[in-house]
Amino acid sequence: MERPDRPQTGHDVGLAQLEALCEAVGADAPRDAIVAFFRDAAGMCGVRSLTSAPRWSAISDDCTPFEFSVVLQEGPPAIRVLLEAQDDPAGPATYWQAGRRLTAWLASRFEVPLDRLGAIEDLFQPEDPLAYWSLWQSVDFRADRRPRVKIYLNPNARGRERAAGLVDEALSRLGCAAAPSHLDRLPRDPDDRLVVLSLDLVPGLETRVSVHVQFRRPSAEGLEELAALAPGTMPGDATAFLDAVTGRTDGAGMRSMFATVHLDCGHLDSAVRGRPGGVGLHVPAFPYCENDGVARDRVTRFLERVGLSTAAYERCVRAMARAPLEKEEGLHSFVSFTRAGGHPRVIVSFGSRVYYDRHGWIALDPSRWWPSPVPG
Repeated sequence: MERPDRPQTGHDVGLAQLEALCEAVGADAPRDAIVAFFRDAAGMCGVRSLTSAPRWSAISDDCTPFEFSVVLQEGPPAIRVLLEAQDDPAGPATYWQAGRRLTAWLASRFEVPLDRLGAIEDLFQPEDPLAYWSLWQSVDFRADRRPRVKIYLNPNARGRERAAGLVDEALSRLGCAAAPSHLDRLPRDPDDRLVVLSLDLVPGLETRVSVHVQFRRPSAEGLEELAALAPGTMPGDATAFLDAVTGRTDGAGMRSMFATVHLDCGHLDSAVRGRPGGVGLHVPAFPYCENDGVARDRVTRFLERVGLSTAAYERCVRAMARAPLEKEEGLHSFVSFTRAGGHPRVIVSFGSRVYYDRHGWIALDPSRWWPSPVPG
């Protein structure tokens, strides 16, 4: 497929980037399936001309409503596509309905069940007109397995004060009634927030649900305590990861970071059901890396430290870069790390920066969210 010289929509830009990313990963990425999926999904997502002001999106710092990641592990790498379906007039209610349509389309395309989602989605239908976001979806692609679909729900869609109760009720409905007691052990600051509940759409008895927490004042000590909740972690991993990406471990003045607690809600053993099966740590590259050359060097060193190959990552960086890395900003969005069952996994999320050149980092500190952070 020829790439347009002047893409007319943000999704045109994304399609060209995704093609380049697939080429960088090589035979481990089912290129045709990934490209066809994104092209078809764009029609469900409310594409908008690049000459129009972007609708609000909390997915990225410049309101690009999608994000691409490379998942690096001991086996073949995977490509993750994160999407937000949008509609007009932009707002939590219209995004929710657009997201539900996209979810139904994904279920049909990839033949995944919606029964578990159907058991909890009423809890997360937005009631707060200022809710930050409504509903996201992601698909992981790897050549040696079926695509994996994940749904992301907003616990704060009905107000922050109801978030914990909604998460507890959702976990109970999913057969994870014991999970809240495990979550209560999280090292928490009064300003920390439950920000996402995600659900893998998979057939069979397996039910993997994840709770994402935003830490306002992260520290190496707190993250080590958090990581230790899951089996297979190694002491010092969290400290090494925080230091590798940010160059610091004290937490003072740091930007918020996130952690994901993965819960096994489908285990046949009720004593195991609901226990953390893994803990993921997610750190923004900005503002700790003054440019993407620094980010590349830090990620490369960390991959080497945990024993993962750097080759696919380095090819992906070259494919996504628009300039010499020392002059790039925002190519690296988030870097994530988890060690499940003793096996390391690093996810590097890349910023597509569709609107950055025209509007800058408009989602970092907006004066308003809906319908667009850009005055019109």
